[in-house]
Formats: sequence, C-alpha cells, structure tokens
Amino acid sequence: MLKQTGKREKQISVSVAAVLLAGAFLSGCSERAGHGAPAVNSKEYFREQGIAYMEQERYTDAIVSFEAALKRSNGIVRNIDYDISYYLAIAEYKAGNHEEAYNIYTAIIEMDDKAADAYYLRGRVNLYEGNKEAALEDYDKAVALTKNDPNLYKRIYLDLSSLGYEEEGKVYVTRALESDPKISDYHRGIYSYYLGKYDDARTYLEKARSKNSNSDLIAYLGKTYKKLGDNGYAASLFEAYLGSDPTNAEIYNELGLVRLESGDLDGALTAFQNGISTGDEAVMQSLLFNEIVTYEYKLDFGSAKNKMAEYLSRYPDDEKAVRENIFLSTR
Repeated sequence: MLKQTGKREKQISVSVAAVLLAGAFLSGCSERAGHGAPAVNSKEYFREQGIAYMEQERYTDAIVSFEAALKRSNGIVRNIDYDISYYLAIAEYKAGNHEEAYNIYTAIIEMDDKAADAYYLRGRVNLYEGNKEAALEDYDKAVALTKNDPNLYKRIYLDLSSLGYEEEGKVYVTRALESDPKISDYHRGIYSYYLGKYDDARTYLEKARSKNSNSDLIAYLGKTYKKLGDNGYAASLFEAYLGSDPTNAEIYNELGLVRLESGDLDGALTAFQNGISTGDEAVMQSLLFNEIVTYEYKLDFGSAKNKMAEYLSRYPDDEKAVRENIFLSTR
C-alpha cells in the first residue's frame, strides 16, 4: 500500500452517498484506528470486520462491512473515513466492480487535486481496463505530485511491464534515474536491471547488499546473475537467504526458476512446493503455475493435469493457463 499522508478533514453531508463520494485519498492500509477492541457496531468495528473479510478474500462481505462503517459518519469525514473508503475501493476492484473503484478514486481527485495516491491507483485501474493512455496521464500526474519517490516509479514500471508495455515502463525508470541524483544504490540496481544493464545492476546491488540485505534485493541480485549466465551463483544466493528465512515464498519461486532453467527438475519442484507451503498469496499464483510447468518438463502429465484443474478453479481468467490446459488435454 502507498504511504499515508496527512490531509485536512472536510465537512460534508451526513448522508452515506456523500461519505462514499468523499472516498479515501489516504492510503493508510497498514495503520489501524484506535487501540484495543472496537465497540460492536462502531465504525471501527465494521472497519476491522471488513479488513478480516479482505484477508479471507471475501470481497463482497468486505464491501458490506466498509459501507456499514461509513454509514456511521457524524457529518465530518475524518482520516478513518478516508481510510475505510480506500479499503472499500480495493474491495470493489477485487470483487470485479472496477467502475465503482474508478469512481471512488475520481471523487477523491475532485475533492483534492493533489491526491497523488488516487491518481496512481486510478491509473492502475485504467491500465488493467485497457485504457493505457488514460493510465499514463494519471501516472504522470502522480509522479509530478510525488517528488523523487523511487518506489512509485518501480510500481509504475511493474504495472506497465506486466501487461506488455515494458518500453513505456522504461521511460519512467529512465526519468527516475535522471531526476534524482541522490537515488540509492539499491534502486539504481533495480532500475538498471529493468533497463537491461545487468553489469551495472550487479555493481549497484552488490554495493547495496554490503550495507543492508533484504529479500527484494536478493531476488533482484539473483535474477541479475541469472541474466549474466551465472545460475549457480544465483541459486547459492537464494539458498543462503532461505537458510536464514525459510518462509520467504518469493525467494523459493526465484530459486525454483533458476533450478528449472538449469535442468534440476526435482530441485525446482521442491522449491516451488516449499514456496506454496508458506501460504503467501502474493506469490501463490506464480508458484502454482510454475509447479505445473515443472511437472510438464518431468513428463508427469497426470500430475500436471490435476494441478491445472485446481489452478483454473482458482484463477479462471488466466488466459496463459487456459492455453496451457489445451496443450495438456492432448497429452
């Protein structure tokens, strides 16, 4: 989630419609309001209930809870109301109600034309709805309003590249490098990786690693060594990291990919399955798909078909998996 920024409270109508129109230009998803257990039927109670439903992927129930929380407005939209409405927008999008999410972000912008978070998030909705030009306009506005935030550039690049717009993403990465002379070695390394400058990426990431190491850095450093043709060292980086943190699903996924490319099919399968066992939903889809691919390489088409059936029941809109399933049906 984006970092929360302080905003002034606004006096508006007490009606639910007005509260929803206000939306949430604060993105404090990691912050919880108040201390201790909230009173039943209070705004805080329904907020907490909605968050719990979100964690269970019960998005329709979450929407109901967040709307119930917003009904308890006293006529002043406070920080917690913005926060709840932000959650509501995320729940709407996750539930497939993309227009509703878009409208909330638009309302935020109408209330505060300096709401960088809302511009970014509306841009993301636009992008995934196929409105690339509108998305780029929103991204540009978010960048203009957010001075030298390297993570914002990173998110925009990943959004664009995930849908095949890698060249457009590189424009933002290049802009980040040119606009911030004080950018960290860590971010210089990641941006160099995105730009295909793998020697530079290795140099900057190794410098960053000497100061402080984290899973994201190790993942990019390992991928850099993989691009440079050193799969052995990439694997050793991932294995060493997992020795200290055996619960990191992202690193298991990267280790599995390196082993798969190196022809170590049993090792790859073990890595992917270890990652799956962590239960980390952020990486789960990639892990499950890569597990299927590994079974295919092992010529174990029975297991691959069974796993694919489970996968498609969970991710029915994955077009790549649907095509792969057609291939499997002939085996």
